[in-house]
Amino acid sequence: MEKQQAKYRKILDLIEKMIAEGVLKPGDRVPSLRSLSFDLGVSVNTVREAYWELESRQIIEAIPQSGYFVRQSLPGNAEESEQFFSPDPCEVSLCQVYANFQEQGMPEAGTNLGISTLDENLRPRQKLSKYFQEIFREQDSGTFNYSMAPGLQELRDQIARYALQGGAEVSPREVVITSGCSEAVFLALRSICEPGDIVAIESPVYFNFLQLLQELGLKIIEIPSTADRGMSIEALRFAFDRFDIKAVFTIPNFNNPLGATIPDEDKQALVELINRQKSFLIEDDIYADLHSDRHRPRSCKSWDTEGRVLLCSSFSKTVEPGTRIGWVLGGQMLKRIIKLKTLINIGTSTPTQKAFARFLKEGGYDRHLRKIRSLITDNRKNMRDAVLASFPEGTTVSNPAGGLVLWVTLPGEMDTMDLYYSALEKGIIIAPGSLFTCSEKYSNAFRVNAGIWNSEVEQTIAILGRLAAKKAKSIA
Repeated sequence: MEKQQAKYRKILDLIEKMIAEGVLKPGDRVPSLRSLSFDLGVSVNTVREAYWELESRQIIEAIPQSGYFVRQSLPGNAEESEQFFSPDPCEVSLCQVYANFQEQGMPEAGTNLGISTLDENLRPRQKLSKYFQEIFREQDSGTFNYSMAPGLQELRDQIARYALQGGAEVSPREVVITSGCSEAVFLALRSICEPGDIVAIESPVYFNFLQLLQELGLKIIEIPSTADRGMSIEALRFAFDRFDIKAVFTIPNFNNPLGATIPDEDKQALVELINRQKSFLIEDDIYADLHSDRHRPRSCKSWDTEGRVLLCSSFSKTVEPGTRIGWVLGGQMLKRIIKLKTLINIGTSTPTQKAFARFLKEGGYDRHLRKIRSLITDNRKNMRDAVLASFPEGTTVSNPAGGLVLWVTLPGEMDTMDLYYSALEKGIIIAPGSLFTCSEKYSNAFRVNAGIWNSEVEQTIAILGRLAAKKAKSIA
């Protein structure tokens, strides 16, 4: 690992030296990934990670379809450079996206491409209804009382058993039941951080968490991620060398929005880095059950030996979003999280906790997942094929091995905010790439929900493709 880090720093030093000595001037194209990889005898990924770091420090910039170039305006000092790591909140916010839903009404399945959600036809409503009916028929007085944090013992027992599928051995005592995964992440952040603390996040990242970090008064460092390996561990190491990072946030399995999965060796290296730095890792593992492979990918929590990994998840993406059953494995922050949960809303719905405890204990959840995994895999493939067939030549689409989302990148200088507004006029909502960052990136990308596929969705993709082609012609 040290040898790999030395190669990474060698590239950083080389490019900075070439710029300092005038070999590379503002506006010049820097060596390509492949050429520098060949010249220095390192992997393309090592060069790519170094270039991402140089890009994050505003030394070089990526121009789509052209390569990397020295920025016309370079940061003048360390203070200016640090400003990049705590940028102003994005102007395009979660509120704007949801406001459009509220103004127009929640779009039909065929046009609901902006929200990551499972097809209603794939949700186990009949089975869940059975459990709810049983619970209400029993008329147990405890069903209608508060379920104080950390939550019902029977559900916490099942969550602890379920965590073993991701390789994590946890005690039910560590489980706190929450009202969805977003509340779990909020409790984790609030238990660790104070306003002004620095949090490192993978980039691009789910836009709701950008808003949450903003509301908590936290500073953000965006760590570059790729669709094939997720968060760059090398870039994160560099950030730790320069800043006092209180916590790191990641969706390591089928990341939202890229669909990336961090390889096991990188997950282990990430946890080891967190332990060395005495920081904390907040892991959102909400998509891991929607895998196409035979086995569920491991959680980062499975390598946690010090209680510094706080795993958050819920059933919102796999069962029903409206049930709002989530959880957080609290680690070192357990007592603080229980206190915060009690202060916020005392506890999560008791009947719903009871229903899910039975759903898990009787094997209903596992049977449900076995039933829908292949169907969701087909949905992703159909969606990906349709986008590639309908959109302008040069469009690329991620190809994740699980989850509900695809990341679409349009060619050239196309701006997906323009596409967003054009689509909105036709009652179609997408999530433009600029939502997923606080920097000026991903303007030519957007995220699409692949959890639903039918003839109406196929027609919607064709409409979007025609809109994109029209805009491509106007730019040309």
